[in-house]
Amino acid sequence: MDSRKQNLTTFNSAYAAELVEKIGTKVNFKAFPRGKRIFLSATQPNKIYVIRSGIIAIHRQPDDILMGYLEAPTIRGMANAYHSNLRFQSEYIIKVVESVELAVIEREAFYTLLHELQLWDVYAKILEMNISILGDHIFKHLSPTVYDVVRIRLPELMSEPDSVRNSVTVEEYIRSKTRLSRSRIMQILSELRVAGYIKTEKGYLVWVKELPKAF
Repeated sequence: MDSRKQNLTTFNSAYAAELVEKIGTKVNFKAFPRGKRIFLSATQPNKIYVIRSGIIAIHRQPDDILMGYLEAPTIRGMANAYHSNLRFQSEYIIKVVESVELAVIEREAFYTLLHELQLWDVYAKILEMNISILGDHIFKHLSPTVYDVVRIRLPELMSEPDSVRNSVTVEEYIRSKTRLSRSRIMQILSELRVAGYIKTEKGYLVWVKELPKAF
C-alpha cells in the first residue's frame, strides 16, 4: 500500500467516508477558504465537525503545536476532552489548508442521525481507529533524542498530501510539531542530506530513504 494512503488512514478511512457521505445528505455544508481558522474548545464540547472536502490542520493551544493534517472526508469533535478545572480543558484551532466544505452539527443531533441512518457500528469503528493510534501519537512526542524526533517526522511529511509538502518546508514542518530549535533541526537535516538519506529543494522535502535508527 502507498505510504501516503497509510498515513491518511491514520485519521480517515472507508468508515469515515461512509459516515460523511450518508450524514452529508442530512446536513448543510458551508465553504471555508484557505487560511480560515475555526476555534474548538472543551468549554463548548457539543459540536461535531463534518468535513466533506479539502484539507485542514489541527493546532493545539496555547502552544500552537501542529497535531496533524487531515484530508477529507473526516470528522472532528467526537471526543473533545473536558475537565471541570479550566487549566485542563483542551483547546484547538482548525486551520484550513485547502478550501473545505464543513458542516457543524449539535452532538445530540449527530447521535440522532447515527441512529436514524444505522451508523453506530461505523461510528464505533472510527473511534476504535482513533484510539488505536493514540499510542503511536504519544510515542512520537516522547522520542528520546532530537534525531529520533526528526527521523520519525521525515517519513511522516513524505506521506502528507502534495499540497502540504509543497507549501511547508521540512524544517517548518518538524518545528511546528515539536518546537525543537531551528538550528538543531537544520543541523540534522544538513547531515542527512550530505549522507544521501534525504533530498530537499529550496527547503522542501523531495524524497527520503530508509533512515538509520542511530546517526
